[in-house]
Amino acid sequence: MEYTYRQNIFHKSVTIRLDEQELAILDEHRTVVRSIPLTEVKSLFEYDGIKAQDPRHGTYRSRYCRIKFVNAKALTVRNGQYLRPNGKYSEYATNQEESFMILMLELKNRLAELRPQTRIYSGSYAVVAVCVFVAMFGFFMLMPLFSPDLMTSQPTLSMKIGIFVFFLAFGGLTAGWGVRKAYEYWPRSRPVFEDVLKLPRLLSQSDSVSNQPML
Repeated sequence: MEYTYRQNIFHKSVTIRLDEQELAILDEHRTVVRSIPLTEVKSLFEYDGIKAQDPRHGTYRSRYCRIKFVNAKALTVRNGQYLRPNGKYSEYATNQEESFMILMLELKNRLAELRPQTRIYSGSYAVVAVCVFVAMFGFFMLMPLFSPDLMTSQPTLSMKIGIFVFFLAFGGLTAGWGVRKAYEYWPRSRPVFEDVLKLPRLLSQSDSVSNQPML
């Protein structure tokens, strides 16, 4: 059983293949880049608690843009039912193939949320940085209006240069921080399977799904 997810922007794809022995992740060249023995798979996704936001919609974000689920039971199929991240049984699967398709559809939805979400983060950081820089520069330009002493005493050139350098450095550092954060969160033109490789988490607990008919 296979499911292929194609990323249209960079024309990359990733294939998730499931058989009786393992769950394999393949790149666009059909090369296996990750193999997980089925007996070791307890849960494919795990929420790590970093910057959980908007829990009403079940969307959880972390600083590295990894999509996680609410807990280790998020994508576990038990007794033929698919357990959603909110902890409620909502989808019914009668066999392993249906369980696999439910899991893959959920993976596709989560990957679709990944890149637009990073653009939102990038835009917000860039806007904040620019606003702070403009505010600091504007404050420097208008400062003589609010400081009569500076108007009457005619500050020396060195004082003007010192004040200008101080505000320019502070605003520049703030703008640089915003640009760096925007670059960190902005989508990279990398194969989409690298994003997928960040998602699987193997749990080291002794119990496994080897005695269960489905994932």
